[in-house]
Amino acid sequence: MWTHRIFRALFPKFESRSVTVATLGRLTSNRFGYWVLDEAVCLAGHPVEVAFQTAGVTPDAADIARYWEVEFYWPQIWQSVLSKLGNELEDDGADGERSDFLAKARPRYLEFFGTAAECEWELVLEPEIYGGHIVTMRMAHHQCYDFRLDG
Repeated sequence: MWTHRIFRALFPKFESRSVTVATLGRLTSNRFGYWVLDEAVCLAGHPVEVAFQTAGVTPDAADIARYWEVEFYWPQIWQSVLSKLGNELEDDGADGERSDFLAKARPRYLEFFGTAAECEWELVLEPEIYGGHIVTMRMAHHQCYDFRLDG
């Protein structure tokens, strides 16, 4: 019985919290330290999920401002993404999957992490490529500095 009390003291049950940000909407925390926007935003005509990784701490005004900055600079950001992919995504040969992906690529998920001063974030794209790989763009401020294929 006493081990159960110690366990509960060390690992309390997670309880989700929600806050409403007047300029963005309702954010809900999850057990992984993220605050996730309950409804997708519309970015360049596409529904995009948004999350802030803040180690469970409620996102502050600087965190929220990062999203608004991305939205404001979206045309420049998207051009940086397409340029990085066009220059560095491996050519897959004659079947044209690479060019088809580049023609259909669209934003799906934004994840902000680190501090507002670092302004690092990730952008996940759709559709998948090369047999189920998810393309994740690594961003700093308004520029894409790297990408990875997950999956």
